[in-house]
Amino acid sequence: METVQVTIYQLPAEHKMMFQGSNEWKEKMLRLEKSVYHSVYSFRIPKDALTCGMNAILEEIFIRFNVNLPKDFCGHSLSVSDVVVVDNEAYYVERIGFSLLKSF
Repeated sequence: METVQVTIYQLPAEHKMMFQGSNEWKEKMLRLEKSVYHSVYSFRIPKDALTCGMNAILEEIFIRFNVNLPKDFCGHSLSVSDVVVVDNEAYYVERIGFSLLKSF
């Protein structure tokens, strides 16, 4: 079965933009850069799961990392300011939903 990589990135606890939406980054004229994030968890999902649509995949990931955290997960529950990369596409966790990041 063919799979795709999923990686969750989170800001360090002391970062001033932790739990801020992407609009707050823009208002402060800050660039959302991968270099300030830490990769906290990676896993693989079946590639055919992508046929359900990216929104469905992201919502499923959000639920998993808020309700049913894997035992080996060391980050905080998935929250605003986190980034989820699915098959090389990065998505910012917003207050409601996700936004595609053109570069990360």
